[in-house]
Amino acid sequence: MSKLFKAKPILGLPIMQRSWWSVLPARIFFVFLFFSLFIFLSAPGIIKSQEQEATDSARQATESAQVVPQATESAKIAPSIPWKGLKKGQLYLAPGEKMISDKIDPTGEFFEDELVVHFKSAVSDEEKAAILNSKSLKTKWVSSYSKSHVIKVNPAQREKILKELKADPKVEYAEPNYVVRPLAVPRDVPNDPDFSKQWALEKIKAPEAWSSQKGSGGKYIAVIDSGVDYNHPDLNYKVINGLNFIIYGLNPSMDDSFTSHGTKVAGIAAAITNNGTGIAGTAWFPKIVAIKALNVWDELPMDTPVTLGGAPLLAAAILYAVDPCGSPWCPPDVPKADVINISTAVPRHSQELQGSVNVALQSNVVIVAGVENDSGDCFMGYPAAYAGVISVAATDQNDNQVSGCQNPRDVDNNQFVNGITVTAPGQDIYTTTRDGGYGALSGTSAATAFVSGALATYLGYMPTEPNAARNALIASVDDLGVPGLDSTYGYGRLNFCKLVSTNCPPSVSLYVSKNSNDPYQHEQNVNVGETFYITVKAQRGGTGSGVLQGIYLYDFYQQKWFLPPISCAPETCEYKWPWSFGSSGDYKFIAGALDSNGNSGFSHHSLGSPYIIHVGDGGMSVQGGLNRNSLPPYLQELTTSSGSVKVNLNWTDTQGESGLALQKKVGTGSFADFKNLSAGTTNYSDTLPTSQEGQNLTYRVRAKFSDNSYSTSNEQSINTPVATPSLQITTSCNNGKVRYQLAWPDLPNETQYRVVYWNISTTTLPANTTSYTRTDVDQISVPQNTVYWAVHADLQGGGISSSGNIFAPPIDCGGGSLNLGVSTTCDGGKVHFWLSWGQVQGASIYNLSVATGGPGSPYSYIGTFSQTSFDYKSSLSSISSNQVNFMAQAKNASGQVLATSTRYASAKSCSLPPPPPASPPEIEITNVRVIEEPAAMDGIIEPGESLRLVFDIANKGNTNSGWFDITTWWNRLSSAGCGTSGDYNWRYSAPSGYIGTLNITGSGQFRAPATPGTYKAWVFADSRCEVSESYENNNQGGGEYVVSAMPLSCDSFGDIDDSGYITSSDRNMMDRYLRGQTNLTDEQKRRADVTGDGQINQSDIDKITAYLGGTASTFPVCEDPDNDGLPNYEDQDDDNDKFTDTKEIFIGTDPLDACSDNRSDPAWPFDINNDTRANVLDINSFSVAGVLNTWEGNPKYNRRYDLNADRKVNVLDINLYSARGVLNTWCSN
Repeated sequence: MSKLFKAKPILGLPIMQRSWWSVLPARIFFVFLFFSLFIFLSAPGIIKSQEQEATDSARQATESAQVVPQATESAKIAPSIPWKGLKKGQLYLAPGEKMISDKIDPTGEFFEDELVVHFKSAVSDEEKAAILNSKSLKTKWVSSYSKSHVIKVNPAQREKILKELKADPKVEYAEPNYVVRPLAVPRDVPNDPDFSKQWALEKIKAPEAWSSQKGSGGKYIAVIDSGVDYNHPDLNYKVINGLNFIIYGLNPSMDDSFTSHGTKVAGIAAAITNNGTGIAGTAWFPKIVAIKALNVWDELPMDTPVTLGGAPLLAAAILYAVDPCGSPWCPPDVPKADVINISTAVPRHSQELQGSVNVALQSNVVIVAGVENDSGDCFMGYPAAYAGVISVAATDQNDNQVSGCQNPRDVDNNQFVNGITVTAPGQDIYTTTRDGGYGALSGTSAATAFVSGALATYLGYMPTEPNAARNALIASVDDLGVPGLDSTYGYGRLNFCKLVSTNCPPSVSLYVSKNSNDPYQHEQNVNVGETFYITVKAQRGGTGSGVLQGIYLYDFYQQKWFLPPISCAPETCEYKWPWSFGSSGDYKFIAGALDSNGNSGFSHHSLGSPYIIHVGDGGMSVQGGLNRNSLPPYLQELTTSSGSVKVNLNWTDTQGESGLALQKKVGTGSFADFKNLSAGTTNYSDTLPTSQEGQNLTYRVRAKFSDNSYSTSNEQSINTPVATPSLQITTSCNNGKVRYQLAWPDLPNETQYRVVYWNISTTTLPANTTSYTRTDVDQISVPQNTVYWAVHADLQGGGISSSGNIFAPPIDCGGGSLNLGVSTTCDGGKVHFWLSWGQVQGASIYNLSVATGGPGSPYSYIGTFSQTSFDYKSSLSSISSNQVNFMAQAKNASGQVLATSTRYASAKSCSLPPPPPASPPEIEITNVRVIEEPAAMDGIIEPGESLRLVFDIANKGNTNSGWFDITTWWNRLSSAGCGTSGDYNWRYSAPSGYIGTLNITGSGQFRAPATPGTYKAWVFADSRCEVSESYENNNQGGGEYVVSAMPLSCDSFGDIDDSGYITSSDRNMMDRYLRGQTNLTDEQKRRADVTGDGQINQSDIDKITAYLGGTASTFPVCEDPDNDGLPNYEDQDDDNDKFTDTKEIFIGTDPLDACSDNRSDPAWPFDINNDTRANVLDINSFSVAGVLNTWEGNPKYNRRYDLNADRKVNVLDINLYSARGVLNTWCSN
C-alpha cells in the first residue's frame, strides 16, 4: 500500500499516522503506546510535569477553591460543598493543595497523610460532606471520573480514621492512597553494530536477561561440530582449542566446511558481546571449547550436518568434552564443559553414542542437541532422542515450528523416547562465518545454539545438575500452540529472560487459523472474503513481574489497535478475533500485552517484521506459474516401507519462481508449510508420521517469487492407509484365570506378526492375522499399568513396525485386594519369576517373601518395594507345582499390614548350560569411596547432599568382550549380590587387561542420609550378571564415608529446614525463595535473616555459604560486637552509644559502630561533624544547616539532626546534649 493516511481513533486512543513508523524508533513508539493505554485504562486525574506542578502549587496557594477541567476551562463550585456538581472532564482540587503529596510512608507503599474513600452510589453529596465534617476531614481532590475522594488526614490518626470509614454503612470502601511507581524491566542492549539484525535475541528477550545475569567466564560450552574460526574478531579470545577428531594434529578451530557450520553455531551461542564489533552472542561471558568431529556439505537442506567418521567419533568427542584430561590427548588448558552443544544428528541408535551421553549426564554436563531437520522421515535423530538430553526444534519469527516435522518420532521403535523438549529461533539467524565474515544459519543447529548459550549463562549463577537445569528451562519457556506439552513445540519456546530472572516483560504469541476450533496455527494464505481467526495469547513475565492487564492487536492496514472486551487473568490472557478481507494483497499485524508494572511485550520484535497474511483471489494465480491443473487429478502412488507410509506428489513446473513450499492439512484442520523446495522441483515423497496414518490429507503447492508475491496450486486429497499396528487389548476371566484378547488392523505389506507378552514370551503369527487370544494359567489378576503386550510386524524388504508396549486393562479373577500374580520363564538355565501386584489404598510399601520347600516351608524375605512389580531371578534349575510360594504384604507408613496375598508358581524346568571353563578372577573392585559432586565439593559430606561413587576396577580376563554390569548401593552394610536391583545399575566396557578408576555420579538422586554418622557404600560387578558366572571373584568391594553437618550457631538461625543442622539444603531453600520458586513461613524467614538486617537477600546466602565452608564461625545476627553478653538479635543497642538500633537507622548513623572512622562515616548521632566528639561545633551546625524548627515534609528537614526521631528538628534535639551529659566528651568515653 503506497498511500499514507490517518486512522480512525478506537476507544479513545490517539490518532496515529503511518509516517511515524519510518522515523520513530520502535521502543519509543511502544512507550508512547503504553502511556496512551495507561491514560485510557486508568481513567486518571490530572497528569502533570514537576515544573507544571510547582507552578500550579504556587498559584493555588493564593487562589480560592476552584475546579480544574481536564479538557475545558474551569467552572466554579458553590463554597458550601465545593466539589458538588462536577461536570464530565472536571476535578476539584482544594486551595493550597498539590495533586501529589510529598509525605510518603517509610515503607514507600502509600502517602501517610492521605486516604481514599468511595461512597456508595445512593449517597448524596450533602451526606458525603456531613460524614467527612463529622470526622473533621476535608476533601483534597475528587474527579468526575472515579468520584473517589482523596482526603487529608493526620498521619498519627490515619489507621483510626481508616477503621471508622470502613465501618460506615454509607462507604463502599476506604483504603490508603498507594504510591504508583514505574517498574519497567531494564534492558541491557549491547553496542554491537549488527545487533539490530538479530531478531532472535529480541524474541527470546536476551537484553532483559542480560540486565539480570550475564553468566560467568568460568562456564564453558563445548561446540562439537565442524570446527570454529578462532581468529574471527567476534570470537577470538572466547574460543579455547580442544581436539580435532577428523584429522589428528590439525587445529580443531580450523573450520574446513563450506558452510562455516561450526563457526556459525559458536557465534550464536557465545560471540563476544558488547565489543562494538559485529553481533552479540547469547552467552555474554561463558566461553566456547571447540571440538571438531564432523564435516558439513552445503548442498543438503537447512544446513543439515553430516558426520564424517560416524557415531564413534561423536561419542569420543562427547567423552573428551566431559573430561579432556581423562583422554590420551590431555591438554593442560582445556576445561571440562558445562554444556555440550550438538547441532548434528546420527540417524540410528548407537550404543557407543548412548553410553557417552550417559557418562556426560552422570558427570553433571548438560547436553543440548537438535532434532533432525526433516528430510522426509520425520525422525528425532540421536542423541536428541535419548532420555536426559535437551532436544531442540526450530521456530521462525512468527513462532511457527520450521524444523520440518511437527511430530518427530524415534526411528528405533520408540526405544529411547525423548520428544522435543523446547524450541528456539532457527530461521535466518545472522551469525559469524569463517574468515571473519557474517552470514545466516537456519534449522535446529541455530536453535540448539541459543539454548546452549542461555543454559551456560544460567549455570553461571545457579550451578546444578543436568536434570535440574532441564527442569528450570522447561519451567521458563513461553508456551506455544496448544497449552502444555505438545509434539510440535515440546514445552514451548526458549525465554532467556524468564530462565535467569523472575521479572520479565509479558510474552505474546499471534496465531492465524481458518478453523475456529483449532486456533493455534500459523496460516499465512487466505482468500478474499474468507473468514479466518486471529488469536493473541499473552503470558506473564514471571513471579516478580506485574500481572497481566490487557492484550491488543494492531492492524497496519487500518492503522488501528484493537482491544478485546475481556479482563485478563493475572498469568495468561487470550482472545480470538474473526477476520476477513475484501481485496487481495499482503496484510500485516502485530500483537502486544501490558502488565501492571507498565511493561509491554510484543509478538514481533520490530515494526519492520510483523506477521504477514497473503490474501489471494480465491486460489487463482497472482503471478503466472502454477495453474489449477498444476497437480495431477490424483496422487499417483502409495508405498510403504520400514513401517511408514509415503505419499508421492507430482506437479507441473512454473516459470520464474524463487522457491516452492509444500502445504498440507490433516482432516478439517488448516494448511501449514511442511517442506521448502528449490525452484524447478516437480515431485516430492512425503513420509508420514504415525499420527497422520489412516487420515484424510489435503496437499497443495505454493510457488514463491522474488518480489514476495506467490501462486498457489489446486488442492488434492487422499485417505492414507495405516502402517503402524494400533493394538487394542481386552481382559476377561476364564475359570479364575486371566484371558487376554488382542486385536489390531492388518498392515499392507507385512510378512509375519510377532506378539510379545510382558517381554517373557513371543508368539509368531502369519501375515494377515489381526487378533490373538491367550489365557495365562499363572495370572489370576492384572494390576493397573503392570502387564503389557506388543505387536511387531516384520515388513517386506526388511524393517519392523511396532505398536509399542501397551498395558492390559486391570482385572481381578480371584486374586484378592492385593492381586499377587506370578509368571515364570527361563533365563540362563535358571527359573526366572515375574511378580506383579495391585496398589492397595493407603499402602506405602510392599514386602515380598518366598518359600521354596513346598507347603508349610518357611518364607524368606526378598525385599521391600514401593513399585508394584519385581523381576526375581532364582538359582533353581526347575520347580514343581506347589513348590515355590510367594507372599506379598501391603503396609502403611506405620508398618501396619493392610493386605496379604500368596501365590504358587507353576511348574517349570530349565535346562542348564554347560559349566563354564575354569578361569582366573576376571573382575576386581578395590578402593571404593564416596565423594561429593564436584559442583558442591567442600570436603564435608552433609546430610542430604548429592553423592558420587568412585572405585578402581580391573578386567583381568576377557569376559563378554569387556562388557560388565555394575550395581551400586550407596547406604548399605554389604553387597546384595548379582540379580538384585541397586541404587544404580550400569553397563561398562573395558578391554581385557584394563585397570582404571570409575567415577559414577548419582545424578542428584543419591544423597547422604539425613542423620550424621558413618555409612558404607558397595559396588558389585559381573560380566553378564548370570549365576553361571560364579567363578568371578574379588568382584565386589565397599568403602566407608562420614556424614557430618555444621552445628547451629544461635537460636536456630540458618537452619531453615528445621533439620537440626545447617547444610546446603538450607542455602538452596533460600535461593529458591529469592527466585520465587518456594515460600517460607514467618519462622523460616526469621531463621533466614542471618545478617540481622530485617531482610532476606543474597547477603544472607553468602553468610551461610561462608559458614558451611568454614570461613565464618558464626553469623552476624549471632555476634556480640559490644561484648555485653547479648547477641545482635537480642541487643537493641549494639554499639552501646545510648541510641537504639532502630533510632540510629532512622537518623542515618551506623547502629554497629560507636565512633566515626572518617568525616564520611556517621556513627554516633551526637557527633554531627564526624570528628569523634560532641561539642559546641555540633550544636552550631543546627543553625548553619538551617534545620531548626523544620519537620518532615519541609525541604530543609534533615533526619541526621532529628536526634529524638520525632520527625521534627527543634530545641528538644539540642537539649539532649546537656540532658545526657555528652557535651565535650569523646565517643570512646
